[in-house]
Amino acid sequence: MIQLIFFLKNNKFQSFWIIISSLLINLLALSSALYVIQVFNRYLNYKLNSTLTALTLGVLMAFSMELVLRIIRSFLVNKITIVNFRKEALKKINILVSLKINTYKTNNLIKEINPLKQVDINRAEILIGFIDVFFVIIFLAVIFILSFGLLL
Repeated sequence: MIQLIFFLKNNKFQSFWIIISSLLINLLALSSALYVIQVFNRYLNYKLNSTLTALTLGVLMAFSMELVLRIIRSFLVNKITIVNFRKEALKKINILVSLKINTYKTNNLIKEINPLKQVDINRAEILIGFIDVFFVIIFLAVIFILSFGLLL
């Protein structure tokens, strides 16, 4: 959690837009559930084709906006990942360049700087995961409230 807060401090601009796009994506994700509820509630009761057409066009617009926002969010996450990977690589290169050859310290540092070792530099996906888990709870609550209203 501390690393996530550190990530938010270091990448304020990108983090802000990732959070905003995630919020909008998750709000637009409700459109499919609301569509089904509205079709059951309005179209099946009144059999008006214009209602179904308007609801369908609205949901298609919401889906297309969600797709665009997901593409923008993935671009931002990719950009942050590349920048963080570049920073980590430059740190390791600077350490390697500053070493003297054939010393005990050099051999230990070279073993420590293993390119195959997993480096956790992608905090943006963790941020997206936290936001999505939060919205799953909200999504389920909204569906429960709306479906409970239909039962009455």
